[in-house]
Amino acid sequence: MRFTAVYIALLRGINVGGHRKIAMPDLQSLCESIGWHKATTYIQSGNIVFCSAPEQAQATFLEQAIQQRYGFGVRVLLRTAQQWQAVIDHNPFAHENITDNKLLHVIAIDRPAPKELCGCPRPQHLRPRPLGD
Repeated sequence: MRFTAVYIALLRGINVGGHRKIAMPDLQSLCESIGWHKATTYIQSGNIVFCSAPEQAQATFLEQAIQQRYGFGVRVLLRTAQQWQAVIDHNPFAHENITDNKLLHVIAIDRPAPKELCGCPRPQHLRPRPLGD
């Protein structure tokens, strides 16, 4: 087997309000069937941690497998564990005294943000701050 890395896949909109249901053991099995190894799910969220060779770690592989098995489309956001660690390492609130990590949120997108939202100067009074302040 080629070099494997750890990946985290986020599935959008499954098991919400009783719609688009996928049982986590079935999802694990589906991941194994497309060549993802040691697939582990987190609660009923559809978040999956797995190992794979880079060429096998493609979001479209799982999207297509879900469409074929369940008959509905699901968007999958896929990042390496290293990429998620970089998000944690660059937490703009790391210097704040936050004792409840449930107040921290990350928005993950699957395409570049529009240029008009990137690199905008931020007035000092609008600096990032923890929710709840």
